[in-house]
Amino acid sequence: MDESSNAHDARDRYRAARDAQVAALSDRTRTMCLGGLVVIWGLFTKTESASFHLSDFERSACLVLAFLIVLVLSLDVVEYLIGLRAYRELAGDVIASSRDHFGLRNTVLFTKLGLALLTLVGLCGLFGLVLVDTPVHAQARGDTTNFKGYWCGIDSSNDYMCLDVPEDLQMELEYSFDNMRNTPPAKCAGSHIDEEGGAGLLKSQCGAWLLLAFRDLAALRVQLTNGKEVRNYLLKQDRR
Repeated sequence: MDESSNAHDARDRYRAARDAQVAALSDRTRTMCLGGLVVIWGLFTKTESASFHLSDFERSACLVLAFLIVLVLSLDVVEYLIGLRAYRELAGDVIASSRDHFGLRNTVLFTKLGLALLTLVGLCGLFGLVLVDTPVHAQARGDTTNFKGYWCGIDSSNDYMCLDVPEDLQMELEYSFDNMRNTPPAKCAGSHIDEEGGAGLLKSQCGAWLLLAFRDLAALRVQLTNGKEVRNYLLKQDRR
């Protein structure tokens, strides 16, 4: 009798410890999911003055991750309801059925945790991609000394670009995507140096493109974005 009672007590202690671990995992999962939704909402509702811009791929990734988060939270509710039914059967509150509710609950639990882990990896990858596509403020001058000149170069797709920065920003910047220089350059407007945080970042509106540029040693790094596409160029001075 004592041995049976001890075995029963040991099972109860094991079940209590297991349930505590499951509850802790579920709490962390819910916290991560809610935090992920807040971050994704923040990315979509950023102001125009934000220093980063989402490409179409990054926006699609945000939507997929948001869907996964909602799915994980839904599975969390389903797991709770199945677990409630299982414990009511165990306590004799309801008539036990032939279905293994504890086994079903564990299946939902592990599915939920697996999707949560996949979502976390996806969020980390998305943050890394956004950071890579965002120019870093690497220049401390507030004037055009380190920007002025004629710059040409390519992006990762070998698309060509030239940028002509005058000494006085009251004069218009000019840009061109024609490497043969057969067409006249287009004009940029609203050019200014952003010195926030002690960094020098050249900003200008070039047609449909928002231009961000900073000096990187002997080169000029330029990001162009129009809300749908992001291009990153590495330009070097060209004496024409």
